Amino acid sequence: MRSRRLYGSQRVPASALSIGTAELSATSVTLQSSDAQAFPVPPTISIPAGQYNAAIQVHTGRVTAYTRIEITATLSDSSLHATLELHPPIG
Repeated sequence: MRSRRLYGSQRVPASALSIGTAELSATSVTLQSSDAQAFPVPPTISIPAGQYNAAIQVHTGRVTAYTRIEITATLSDSSLHATLELHPPIG
């Protein structure tokens, strides 16, 4: 996961996680957002068997000021973190 600058009230395609090696069975990854109102993520996503990653689409919440959000993806006992910058919509 990488950092991105985003604007409130927009749809965002997000590459959720790349696990490095394809698993023989579906893999469940837990997601958590530090601000679920501004950047809601599903609690879990499934990476299909034989795949390396999964994608989600998020509809960002409306913000009135710059908001820094941390997204955490957890697989077993390993976690990845990404920081997002969410800004008020332009115009």
